[in-house]
Amino acid sequence: GEIQMPMDEQVAVIAKTSGVVVKVNKPLGATVQAGEVLAMIESRDLLSLRATQRTAQQQLTLAKSTLNREERLWKEKVSPEQDYLQAKANYAEAAIRFDEASRMIKSLGGDSNSTDSKIYVRAPISGTMIESKAVAGQSVSGESVLFQIANLTDMIAVVNVPESFVSQVKVGMSANIQSQASQGQADTKTVGKISYVSVLLGNETRTAQAHIRFQNPSQQWRQGQLVKASIGTGVINSHLAVREDALQTFRDWTVVYIRVGDQFEIRPIELGQRSNGY
Repeated sequence: GEIQMPMDEQVAVIAKTSGVVVKVNKPLGATVQAGEVLAMIESRDLLSLRATQRTAQQQLTLAKSTLNREERLWKEKVSPEQDYLQAKANYAEAAIRFDEASRMIKSLGGDSNSTDSKIYVRAPISGTMIESKAVAGQSVSGESVLFQIANLTDMIAVVNVPESFVSQVKVGMSANIQSQASQGQADTKTVGKISYVSVLLGNETRTAQAHIRFQNPSQQWRQGQLVKASIGTGVINSHLAVREDALQTFRDWTVVYIRVGDQFEIRPIELGQRSNGY
């Protein structure tokens, strides 16, 4: 199989609204923290929202003043209760409009305490910048993907399990992963757990995909890297195990030699399970 990044550990960062990129703070390959500003965008849509917010704020202030006056007059029995209730409803509507405009500004990335047209594009997760399409001076739309961020400390090995073994492979089993490019080196081996086993078999390969999730704290494993996986499907306790290269043939028997004093003698054996060269 090969190494892949989990889909739940990567995210596409979009512009959210149209505008012009004025600054890019993080280069490709940079490590970013959740909430960190990646870029700034000048947006006319944000200016329009700020105008709507200011209008709603003025209406809210006026509605609050009217409500206070009508409440006082109603309590003094100068004005009917209906006028007070209408003023109360008008105040609630103005508060909703102001809150909606403020939420829209915040959702786009604008500073609620500012009056400028700058949108701050922030990292939604911590990770590594694996793709960057943002360039200063570039015009973007609300659906433009600016960055791709991935958490590379958590990876999966997608391996192909032969049809004859699929029924034995279960979620939660432990698995050893080894790089195909440089076998035998300690830093090209790791251990993970099976997080998913496909219910479908490939028509041509007659294999099912299994996902082995593992930690990659030093980020030595990379997407696309070819690997082999060894999945232990069970444990067998044996009273006697011999190395396969110790097996010999004598007449029609499979035998091993044992030391008896200063001599070696033949002992016929009946073979059982084979595993890892024993």
